[in-house]
Amino acid sequence: MGVGLTAALPAAVAGWADWAELRRPQMRVGLVHAMANISAVALYAGSFAARSRGRHGRGKALGFAGLSLISVGGALGGHMAYRQAAGANHAEQVPHLVKPGWHSLGEVTDVPVGRPVRRHMDEVPVMVVREAGGAVHVLADQCSHMAGPCRRGRSSTDASGAPGTAVPSGCPTAGTWAARRPPPSPRSTRAS
Repeated sequence: MGVGLTAALPAAVAGWADWAELRRPQMRVGLVHAMANISAVALYAGSFAARSRGRHGRGKALGFAGLSLISVGGALGGHMAYRQAAGANHAEQVPHLVKPGWHSLGEVTDVPVGRPVRRHMDEVPVMVVREAGGAVHVLADQCSHMAGPCRRGRSSTDASGAPGTAVPSGCPTAGTWAARRPPPSPRSTRAS
């Protein structure tokens, strides 16, 4: 327990540095995550002190309370990482950078079938891909895994589920790291 308490300080410093880079909704969850973890560490410290003094019953009770809070903190950390994409998805901010409403990206006929074309929505680079059936997909031109430009990749079906989208070279197309690239919001049927 002493080693875990000692490791809590560097973990908190790393978490604080990550928290400073988050968007406001992620920051709120991060603050509750931090408070749960700080409270859990305090309870574990009390448990450690109680057990050191021979008060094993009190130490177990404090340890169980600490375990309960650290479980809440862990669940919130998982929510931030996997649901809110805090720190894991390098393209997560894209939908928040594009203004609401329709955006002209040019004529659909200017987009070759099956080949990604780079365009801009406001200041955000996007990829426009047209399928043989006529469907048009607009995706962030930023790999969620490595933050590189997607237009330099090969064309295939990737984790976004959109056939014909570009997969950046070296980026995985399946498994844990194949996070979905968010489409800018809203989509347009015109390309520019």
